[in-house]
Amino acid sequence: SLRQFLQLAEEVKTKCFQGEKTADQVATVISKTLSDIQARGGIGSAKWTLWDAADIEEWKVPQLEWLVEPLIPKGGIGFMSAAPKDRKSLLTVDLTLHLAQAISAGRKWLGEYSCGRAKTLYIAREDPARRIKERASEICDSYDLSLPEKGQLQFLIRERFSLMEPSHIAWIKRTLLEGGFDFLVLDVFNRMTPGLDENSAKEMAQAVSVLEELNRDLNVTILILDHTKKPIGKNTRRDNQNPNPFDLKGSVAKYGAADFMVCLSRTKILGRMQVFCENKDTDEHPHFFVDVSPKDSGQPKFEYAGEVADLAEDMKRIGETNRQRVLDAVGEAWIEREAIEKAVGLSRSTISSHLKKLKEKGLIEVDGTNRNAKYRKASKPDDIDSDG
Repeated sequence: SLRQFLQLAEEVKTKCFQGEKTADQVATVISKTLSDIQARGGIGSAKWTLWDAADIEEWKVPQLEWLVEPLIPKGGIGFMSAAPKDRKSLLTVDLTLHLAQAISAGRKWLGEYSCGRAKTLYIAREDPARRIKERASEICDSYDLSLPEKGQLQFLIRERFSLMEPSHIAWIKRTLLEGGFDFLVLDVFNRMTPGLDENSAKEMAQAVSVLEELNRDLNVTILILDHTKKPIGKNTRRDNQNPNPFDLKGSVAKYGAADFMVCLSRTKILGRMQVFCENKDTDEHPHFFVDVSPKDSGQPKFEYAGEVADLAEDMKRIGETNRQRVLDAVGEAWIEREAIEKAVGLSRSTISSHLKKLKEKGLIEVDGTNRNAKYRKASKPDDIDSDG
């Protein structure tokens, strides 16, 4: 019904400016159109459909479509969450540049995931135009990607915009409809909801209801950038967090409204991030690494670096192999750690870690401490197991 109202208003404006309708004729058109909408349940009454389980095989449900398969379903509401300065805006600009020309370029996002084409409205409340320009240029250069066609990706930059102001919502509805946008990015959530308490379920429900209204009335996919909670606990560091949708800052009302989640976190490896994805359309939970190239390196800005589980298994196998190499280097006679390091070719800290593990398992004996310690195989060692 919202689309019908906006289309009616646009038609009336056009006819009036062109002199094709008198005032009485305009009033008649408006009255008739409003009556038609009301008759279909568009005004003053709810028109809901009951789905009977007895007819479940005949239910006509829309086919699942993806903007990015299997990460971002088309037509949903989602959050991209990360700690401040963890590259979520940079990654989102990268995404929108790919969606703006996915068909013509035939590219995969991150070099791994197929994506459709989307016309994007990006509302940027934090970064200035200069910063966005630099990022977009660097991203396109890194992939040898041309700039999008005119109108395919548009930014509203640094303007005061609030999801709580009716005039702002009216503007965004009109802009989305008239521009034919099908993807909306809101960067960042707390700047779109000034004055609201993020920990208040009631207040967050108000903001979420606006997102649901936009999504429902305009069938637009919405991605909201948001911050995660501050990590708590002893020895907690930003580069030691597992991305988790439940770490989204504030009320659970936001998580409840999400059709999909894209969660980012740093790792101890410079330039490498973890990405965890979740959505309500499938049971898949992609959890992978992404490498970020240094500025002006000429390498793709973001590049898929493998599933976390697969790489963890690889690291475990490497660890087992190296531990066996250390055990073989120890041998039956006493040997110093320096000699083991030379024989195996691993770092001192890695050798120390393996020797500690071998001692705990009773596979080697130790005589002395620290640098003066000597090692040899235990008199009756069990076979080394695969415990990582």
